[in-house]
Amino acid sequence: MDELLIARLLDRNNRETHLSELFQDNSGAIGGNTIHHDDALLKTLTVLQQELKSKEQEIRKLREVIGLKNKNAERLNDELISGTIENNVLQQKLFDLKQEHSKLVARWLKKAEKETEVMNSAINEENDIFR
Repeated sequence: MDELLIARLLDRNNRETHLSELFQDNSGAIGGNTIHHDDALLKTLTVLQQELKSKEQEIRKLREVIGLKNKNAERLNDELISGTIENNVLQQKLFDLKQEHSKLVARWLKKAEKETEVMNSAINEENDIFR
């Protein structure tokens, strides 16, 4: 994109050079006669110069917009990378918590099973005593 802009600017500069050569003051160029520009040519020149200035301003504004959009794209890319990293960290944490949860449930079930066995054996002993 920048190369295209540079090529266009160079082309514009070449055209401007050729235009300035066309409108140079050639007083006394032909046998001492003064060649005067006619009003229509002066108006055309003025209009073209104003258009050139407006196009140069437009180019400056577009370059600023391009720079701003590039900064925004970089910021969004950084946010995307940050979000991806955060997602990876949270996924790992979720995995670890699920493993810990499974271990805790298994331990609780073993404990509950032991307590049940203890209670059953106590009940069986009491039943044996009363018989």
